[in-house]
Amino acid sequence: MSWKKSFLRRNMMSQQRSKVLLVDDEPRLLSALRRRLASDFDILTAESGPLALDILATDEEVGIVVADMQMPEMNGIELLTRLREEYPQIRRIMLTGNSDQETAIAAINEGAVMRFLRKPCDADELRKILNQGFEELKFMSQGSIEGQKEDTTEADHASTRRAFINLLNAELSTPVSDLVRAVTELSDADDAFDPLSTLTRVRDRGEYMLMLVGRLIEFARLPHLSEKDDTSPHCEIVSIVADEVEQLRGLANEKKVTLSLDARRRKAAALAKGQEVRLALRELIENAIKFSHRGEHVSVLLHVEQDEVRIMVADSGRGLTESVAHVANSPLYVDKDGHAKLHEGMGFGLALVSTIAKLNHAKFHIAPREGGGTSAAIGFRRPVTTQATNLG
Repeated sequence: MSWKKSFLRRNMMSQQRSKVLLVDDEPRLLSALRRRLASDFDILTAESGPLALDILATDEEVGIVVADMQMPEMNGIELLTRLREEYPQIRRIMLTGNSDQETAIAAINEGAVMRFLRKPCDADELRKILNQGFEELKFMSQGSIEGQKEDTTEADHASTRRAFINLLNAELSTPVSDLVRAVTELSDADDAFDPLSTLTRVRDRGEYMLMLVGRLIEFARLPHLSEKDDTSPHCEIVSIVADEVEQLRGLANEKKVTLSLDARRRKAAALAKGQEVRLALRELIENAIKFSHRGEHVSVLLHVEQDEVRIMVADSGRGLTESVAHVANSPLYVDKDGHAKLHEGMGFGLALVSTIAKLNHAKFHIAPREGGGTSAAIGFRRPVTTQATNLG
């Protein structure tokens, strides 16, 4: 594709649109989906891969392509692989039969496909996924994050750290108290007492405490907490994102959740501590996977601008309440009594990410997604020299 054509298409992406191209060699299926979706989207159809490419060559407003896996001339993976090379901004979804699912998962891991749906495809489910696809498309074209960073001082950093430690203390108090109660029940039990359920509770609480202690150790080792911090605030963020996604593919496979990465840049510097960026991303992606059900999807998207690099982690899982989202998007502070009350009910992982964002002068925002799921976005500043020489 020529530079001029690519530039024009990217500018079209700055406007929210809802044009979808459906590609399938079954005309009746295309007609049925068009009827069900036409009230919400501008639907185009093509009965083969080559016809789809002809449409895309002349229509620069298509935002999402949904292609069947099994088609003559050019199958779905071949078509979507072409789109990744020629039209990387288009969201790519594939329809598969049960026998093609392993192939579809491999295509997602390799980056050719962003998501797949099983046939026969429910129109309501496809509608939800298309809406989420346009949400991701908007992020990749505009990269907007609602949360605003604040200029922080060393005193602010100290307050942020105290607030986080107070939260951790509160998080540990509950499982410790539960363990004490469980042990008391065991010691006071009579011969007829069945200890299995209590022992299970002890095990679960113990595992949770080990996780919290491990996270505390990681947090305590962060460069921002050292008395003398000589580490560089610069990091190569694209490789960090790619590494964390690959590290968590095993967890996604265990949960039967698909995980995709959309990063159109190979390199981008950020003004942030690499170790802290890794920890924040790991929390966001791991939580997205854990709170997704079998067959659902997690998208990781990276958008680079002149002055900022932004990352979104979006899932289609259980979602979170507006109240939790409001607390997660609130600044961290210690009140006059030394308590971090804004953290109550927020959850350890989100508090950790929010703390890391504040320590790195970054933006962080989390919100429920339309149709279910959660989207979390974090934005880091870029070095001035990068801004001057690289237009992102």
